[in-house]
Amino acid sequence: MGNVNFSKEVAVTNKRNVFDAFSATVSGIFSPVLGILAASGTIKGILSILQVSHILKDDSGTYIIIFAISNTFFYFMPVVLGASAAKYFKIDSYLGMIIGASMIYPSLIPYISEGNLTFLGLSVNMTDYTFSVFPVIIAVWFASKIERQIQKIPLREVRFLIQPMLILIVIIPSSLLAIGPFVSWFSKIIAVMMDLVYSFSPIIAGIVLGGTWILLIILGLHWLFIPIFISNIAVQGYNPILGLLLASQFAIAGASFAAGLKSEKEDLTALCYSVGVTTLIGVAEPALYGVLLPLKRPLVAAVIGGSVGAIIAGMTNTVQYAFGGFGLLGIPLIINSKGIDVGFYGGIASQIIGFTVAFLITLVWGLKKEVNKKEIKADLSMY
Repeated sequence: MGNVNFSKEVAVTNKRNVFDAFSATVSGIFSPVLGILAASGTIKGILSILQVSHILKDDSGTYIIIFAISNTFFYFMPVVLGASAAKYFKIDSYLGMIIGASMIYPSLIPYISEGNLTFLGLSVNMTDYTFSVFPVIIAVWFASKIERQIQKIPLREVRFLIQPMLILIVIIPSSLLAIGPFVSWFSKIIAVMMDLVYSFSPIIAGIVLGGTWILLIILGLHWLFIPIFISNIAVQGYNPILGLLLASQFAIAGASFAAGLKSEKEDLTALCYSVGVTTLIGVAEPALYGVLLPLKRPLVAAVIGGSVGAIIAGMTNTVQYAFGGFGLLGIPLIINSKGIDVGFYGGIASQIIGFTVAFLITLVWGLKKEVNKKEIKADLSMY
């Protein structure tokens, strides 16, 4: 799949606001890995189709191997993003990989449930960081700040010896003690707020949560909700919040396709169409990090489309009865075991409306002028 390498010059003004700086950073970190990310997501989507259509059973050797192929990138995302973030923040990529790998080190995983891990007498609230995004990026950013201070030491030989040692001994415990738990705490607060809003009014919940979910995906916080969603389905037999999120995936796809139509650059157009298809199959990250976030206007359109579509899902009380694929692959998951109900039709309608609204807004609003100029450089050679 093609990829557009959005450089740090995505924000064309010298005085960038916070969102510009954040979007440029996230895009710069994800741009080098978009090709493998899209490939892994596409394989995962195809595998889901084969499973749903009963062509492959989930206990067959073929399924297990293909699933491993499709899931490896996502499982080890902290390692991959650690390397990419290190390169972006101009420190040793291997150092970034070690920081990411330490967060998912096998010996630490059992303490997620046991909860009796300590460091220098301090209790470590161990969390599952597989599939996570934000913790490792923050950790590597802090590592870059520490390295800047260490580089002020005049003796190069001493620097070479103590620089990686100091960074690792400071950053990794800090990540486990503070950075990771803070992200987990923040996500739990958001989850409680989601439930409160839905309990008050499913329609208002659709407005508030439908488009916001897209921003949570960008931050990588959406992975932290997965255990909550699965638990709700296990206890209640369904999850209403997932029903509201159906439209967001299609809104992302609609904005991507419209951006492809509005682009005057052939490479960018090809990328928009490719990630649009990938999003419909079930993986939105390539579209978000490769197209919507750097271009900004399509991102706003997708957020609006996701919210409008979610209103329909809220009005019809659409819920999801199982956790699985997204996009087109999520449609079977909203079928009530007792038969097709109004929630199913509402879910389909929400997806169509989300796609249409995001597509039309992007088509009318267009892209910023600099998108079709030299400030955003397209480079497909690596893919």
